[in-house]
Amino acid sequence: MPILLKNLAMNNPTPSPCTSVCNMDAQSGYCKGCYRTVDEIMRWGQGSEAFKQAVWQQLHQRHAQLCFPEAAHNKAFVEGV
Repeated sequence: MPILLKNLAMNNPTPSPCTSVCNMDAQSGYCKGCYRTVDEIMRWGQGSEAFKQAVWQQLHQRHAQLCFPEAAHNKAFVEGV
């Protein structure tokens, strides 16, 4: 079972994808460390679990398309969280 689904099943909060890179790509509008938009980053702290799960699903798709080198150390994308 993927870690995010396991967290949800165990009532654990969805982890933040932040890697403290915080470098926005001007062309795509995504953070190069976590692939979130500025809006997603700003909403994360107060976002519902459903919002966070939906963002995570998009992050994996964005990573597959863009593969920023800055995200290479993000275990979530390496291990398929």
